[in-house]
Amino acid sequence: MAAVHVLRPISSAWLPWAAFAAVSLIWGSTWLTHKWALADLTPIGLLVARLLIAAPVCLAIGLMRGEAWPVRRHLPALLIAGFILTGA
Repeated sequence: MAAVHVLRPISSAWLPWAAFAAVSLIWGSTWLTHKWALADLTPIGLLVARLLIAAPVCLAIGLMRGEAWPVRRHLPALLIAGFILTGA
């Protein structure tokens, strides 16, 4: 008779703390990066640099996940939301 291996659930007590540490590190590093970048770039220049990095990353993630392109009738609402979210 073959031995049956029972998988025990891994204790996830550390998971919330790891997530908190990751968010703190990522969020905190963006403030430090902005402080350094504003010495050389204008706020609009920094915005453009962030968008030039984030747009291809988001596009690649969407393509890897097989997400559909926005439907043409949704574009006006997306443009308005994008305009509002940039703080313009």
